[in-house]
Amino acid sequence: MSALIRSPTMRWALLLVLACVLCGIPYGELVGEKTVIADAKTNQEVQDLGRFAVDERNRKLKESGAMRPVVAFVTVLEAQKQVVSGTKYYLKISTNQNEARESVIYDSVVVVKGSSKELQIFTVSQ
Repeated sequence: MSALIRSPTMRWALLLVLACVLCGIPYGELVGEKTVIADAKTNQEVQDLGRFAVDERNRKLKESGAMRPVVAFVTVLEAQKQVVSGTKYYLKISTNQNEARESVIYDSVVVVKGSSKELQIFTVSQ
């Protein structure tokens, strides 16, 4: 074992592995791990995704002929993201219903891959 550690090649390999491990620690974000987006209320990309989610929800309901009220986007209150095959955004969206101007909070999941976006979930928040 000590002969392996004395080998210059092995020392460089161990040093490289150690450097990779230490460089990854400060970022705190691993593939597949959810991370909070701290500035969700002021982050333009997050707000645009929230607006997209509401528009997509309204479009899908209209196409299906469902008799649910149309909702209007107000703001994204909270957001998290998860790096998968693309980026999955978990959004808590504040909306108003058109008729009553009643505020309703929704939980939404939007997946972004390159330039395409897909609304996966849009449900009333519990």
